[in-house]
Amino acid sequence: MMSRENLYQPILSIDLKKSLIRVHRNTLRLLGDPDYIQLLINPNAKMIAIKAGDKRDYLAHKVRKYRFETGYSYELYCKDLLQTMMTVDCGWEYGNISAYMGNLIPKQELYSFPCWKRPLL
Repeated sequence: MMSRENLYQPILSIDLKKSLIRVHRNTLRLLGDPDYIQLLINPNAKMIAIKAGDKRDYLAHKVRKYRFETGYSYELYCKDLLQTMMTVDCGWEYGNISAYMGNLIPKQELYSFPCWKRPLL
């Protein structure tokens, strides 16, 4: 269960049953409520990172403003990506939902989420 102080931390959830990566509203706010985000994956380090992007970047995902203005998170459906991440032994099991707190990397202006650590959920 997440504590009250975690409500203001960058959080990323992995839902393996629905094949979703959920970027929580707090994370989007900490990134400056961007119109676009970029998802960066390093399977060797078992790390997912998120940073603000822009529409000129073909790797960026458009964030629908109305979703997080009304309190919702941003969800990315990515079955192939999550199946690939499961092969690098992050400790994930099909059907589970895991949440991770992120760490700011100021030099690169992104939040990294180490997926080998024990999840919040």
